[in-house]
Amino acid sequence: MTRRPPIAEPAIWAAWTARDSLGLGAAGLAAVLAIAFIVLADARSAQTWIPVIKALGCGWLIVLAPTVLRHLPLYSIAQVRHHVPDRRSRACWVGRQARVCCAADSPLRSKVDLVIGRLCIGDAAKQLLVISAVAVLALAANRLFPQATPTLGWLVAGLGAGCAVATVHRFWAARVDQPHPTLASIAGAGALFAAIATFCAGFAWGCGYQHPRFFDHIAAGTAHLDTLFHGALAHMVAVHGLPSTGLDGTPQVFYHFGSHWWMAQLAHLVGATPLEFYQFGFQVLAIPWIIQQIIGLSLDLRAIRGHGQLRLPTGPWFWLVAAAAWTGITVPYVRRFAWASANLVISESHALATGLLLAGAAVLLHWFAPASAERRANTALHGPAWPQPMVVKAALFVPVAVLTLGLVKISHMAVVCGLMGYLWWRLGLWRSALATVGLVATALAGWVAVRLTSSADSSGGIVAFDFFRNWVLRGDQWPQWLVQTALFIGSHYALTLALVLVRWRQLRGFSQLFRGTATLDVELAVVAAIGASLPGLILAIDGGGAYYFSDIQRWLSLVLLLSVLPTPQLSAPMLYQPRPRTPWSSRSALAALVLLVGYNTYEGADRLYHCNDTAPPADADRRDVIARLRTLAALPVAERRQAAIWVPRDVSAYWRMLPTLAAPLTAPAIAGLAHIDGLPIGDHRRAHYGYNAYPARPTDAHLSQADAVQRAAQLGYQTLFVFEGTATRQVATPLHSGQAR
Repeated sequence: MTRRPPIAEPAIWAAWTARDSLGLGAAGLAAVLAIAFIVLADARSAQTWIPVIKALGCGWLIVLAPTVLRHLPLYSIAQVRHHVPDRRSRACWVGRQARVCCAADSPLRSKVDLVIGRLCIGDAAKQLLVISAVAVLALAANRLFPQATPTLGWLVAGLGAGCAVATVHRFWAARVDQPHPTLASIAGAGALFAAIATFCAGFAWGCGYQHPRFFDHIAAGTAHLDTLFHGALAHMVAVHGLPSTGLDGTPQVFYHFGSHWWMAQLAHLVGATPLEFYQFGFQVLAIPWIIQQIIGLSLDLRAIRGHGQLRLPTGPWFWLVAAAAWTGITVPYVRRFAWASANLVISESHALATGLLLAGAAVLLHWFAPASAERRANTALHGPAWPQPMVVKAALFVPVAVLTLGLVKISHMAVVCGLMGYLWWRLGLWRSALATVGLVATALAGWVAVRLTSSADSSGGIVAFDFFRNWVLRGDQWPQWLVQTALFIGSHYALTLALVLVRWRQLRGFSQLFRGTATLDVELAVVAAIGASLPGLILAIDGGGAYYFSDIQRWLSLVLLLSVLPTPQLSAPMLYQPRPRTPWSSRSALAALVLLVGYNTYEGADRLYHCNDTAPPADADRRDVIARLRTLAALPVAERRQAAIWVPRDVSAYWRMLPTLAAPLTAPAIAGLAHIDGLPIGDHRRAHYGYNAYPARPTDAHLSQADAVQRAAQLGYQTLFVFEGTATRQVATPLHSGQAR
């Protein structure tokens, strides 16, 4: 019996097959990253590989659940919403599909069908719902099972594995009937994800920030300060429920803590500490999710530009540009001046915020695309003729999304606020009182996020060209500065410039600029590029943080560029058509992209090969300190919440193991215990690592054990763990015996 696709139109079925291949590629990328971590970590016990396997299952669930939901008849409305523009007809179609699945009749059937029809959105938006559900599930597991790792992690991993099996089955079942159109997508997606897997593994674990054997780096004194800071912040969020570094109690550190909260909850779900999860969790979960968001959102935009006709890009341009943009469109010499071009692979907050930004854009896209098509079809509509339900949903959704982005990454929130303000002016929404109220609520949400994550001295003030002078320019002569600035601008903004050139050629000029919606994509990309560059031009942000602002425009421009690339399209009969001869200029550009992707993939492979050669040996005393701290991390959360740790200054194996600013963060990052008198001696008030939350240490005098116990009681702790020689002693404070508050 011949299998038939759920919808008879071949172009739609081809697009579904492309989404299946995309999901399988992202799932394969997650598996490669998980296996690479286990191999590089030299895992010989279940303590290492079980959390990685659980994280892999969570990643599969996030990436592949929308693919499985798409094949359920109840959710197929997302694929035909552009073919059935009438809302009542669409609801009736959903009702017919629901009656197929549900045999029992119900008087609420029509209302349920209508609600389901309105909630059915695209794959990228569904992934936002899935990752939110997983985070809430992890939070519930953390509250219900605080003393032990629940089996709920295995349940989530099993659901992800089931999604993987279902996706593979549906993919190969589709190929039985339509084998030819999927060959190009399989080859392109396979090459894309093979290159990306090698690049991501090499740059994620070969840069020094994360490492499969990070605890060996701590014992050897080569661990990176940034990783310990983020690990301490996430561990304090997991144990005490507030962002702090725990160096002398747990005062709040004003820093964007959304990604740390995310790491803390999912780490408990997979049975790892936040510092361990920082080494493998966000690579296995977030990187495949973001890649699928980028390519999936671009496919959605291509479908909308094709007026609802979902078409499959079969040419090499689409896949090569996507791979080149992800692996870096520069060689190492130029990357030196582009500064941290692989930061999306390294920074978990930057990666999570980028994925949330693209998912939020997908939600708005699927809400407003049908309404936009109706506005174009009805020439009698003028001004803010958007349907009222669409405006209401956007006015409620955008402020919440902006607040969430601000808690995860303040740079993304600032750029989104600017883009929302531009759209409010550009689309004439200022004529709508409801849209204006929504914009005011968005600005208020941004202000709340700034107050929750930023302190008064977190910025160095207004300093012209601070980012360029401190992080881009090398040398002391103006010709070198000119060349380096040109390299930075040419490589960093290459995707935005390419989008402008492609759209200029397609539209034959920008004569309709600011008049219609034909040039809206170019306008958004340019506004994002200019607005995101302003912080680096006028503000002094510690640690080169201005880069995180300017990097956002790259990924927005990549999505928009992939949606307008002139690629050969698959016709409705799904037959190969004769193609014109490719000019030499296009062949040369394609060859350059192939060489660029190949070289950057080789660089990632080289980093991965030498990944385990970077940790020098450490002495036995340091390894004993790390082992004791990891033992304390296995204590129940409730017990660690009421306890603190005190390491005397004469324990050189601890205080001299890492540099001055990194050594105090070791105990909070590994054990999840707040320090007593853990501040370094001297001027330590550096806003970038949260030291400004603590007063300056007035003297270099060492506390006695009695003073440390009294200090712990003043801070409200019932137990103090004291490091003594090769043993850790537990001491009860006066608070525990009722002698203090």
